[in-house]
Amino acid sequence: VSGASSYYIVVEGRPVPMLASLYNLYYRMETFLDAATLLPHRSVLNVEEGARKRTSRTMYDRTANNAFFEVESPDGKDQFTFEVPQQVQDGLSALYVFRTMSIKQGDTFSLPVADEGSLYRVDARVGAPERLAVPLGTFDAVPLNVSVVDPDGKPAANNAAIWISTDSRRLPLKMQADLTVGTFVLLLRAATP
Repeated sequence: VSGASSYYIVVEGRPVPMLASLYNLYYRMETFLDAATLLPHRSVLNVEEGARKRTSRTMYDRTANNAFFEVESPDGKDQFTFEVPQQVQDGLSALYVFRTMSIKQGDTFSLPVADEGSLYRVDARVGAPERLAVPLGTFDAVPLNVSVVDPDGKPAANNAAIWISTDSRRLPLKMQADLTVGTFVLLLRAATP
């Protein structure tokens, strides 16, 4: 991307089949993460909720410390530029960065995260290691208890956590959060080396 070697990272989320038969939900997030700096060049989010569909894109200009955001939906298109700190991540790249960190119980850290045209602060505290069963298998994992604060300083998610395997792959095994629209839990089903 822009002449730099980058990782192309994709996450898809779908509901369990019983819920999917009642209501269509689909989320796909892509990020292009600079291989040297671990900062995103751009990200794309595709959302389907029932009959509503929308696509949003964020492109980062590191030299100007801003991000260009655009969203397209059946209602039209909106776009604007907003200021971001030099080390800003998107939600997916932040997950990747968490996986690269050397962490131990009690550690805390904070990242600025751009999402849907707004800037959030994500704070994480490392919990005690535990055994965790997901569709992919049973793993030793470390939970990151996460708080997300919106631009007005208000919580954007409650009961948020990410479990990362303690093996060399540092797999994101489980993610959960209580949002204003409801609770979601993502479990890892498959991983390729």
